[in-house]
Amino acid sequence: MELDLKNCPICSRLFSQDSGSQYCRVCAENAVRDEDLIQEAILLQHAATDTEIAELTRLSIERVRQILRESKVLALGVESDAICSKCQKRNALAESAYCLRCQLAMYRNLGDVAQELGRMAKKKPDEKHKSVRDAMEEKRRITGMHRFNPATKSIKGTGGP
Repeated sequence: MELDLKNCPICSRLFSQDSGSQYCRVCAENAVRDEDLIQEAILLQHAATDTEIAELTRLSIERVRQILRESKVLALGVESDAICSKCQKRNALAESAYCLRCQLAMYRNLGDVAQELGRMAKKKPDEKHKSVRDAMEEKRRITGMHRFNPATKSIKGTGGP
């Protein structure tokens, strides 16, 4: 029976990877404790930004951002101290350059454009804008060539057809 040992990326302790965790037991327990602290700060203390969460939990801001990045459920609705790149009025969401209102507006605009493109694709193309297949069929009809068959061409001096 072979043990699959691995170094913990946080503390460099050796641990058995059979447990399914990417961290050793101590670091995994600390990670769960930190996540619980952040969840409590968000739900009970109504912390809205990553700096407020860091102050309430006494964790480093880098650690708070890392946990929010790894846990998408906790990051929902948490704002950062950065200002929205689009409106320059509100705080941006964590791990984003935009506030929630601007993100929703961009998604709505993207959906509108996608629907418009779908409607345009369903319309019958006019004579100017044909499909590639239609253009090739028209070209073949004009030139009288339906298939490329080099044997049908006569070659000078060979006595061919």
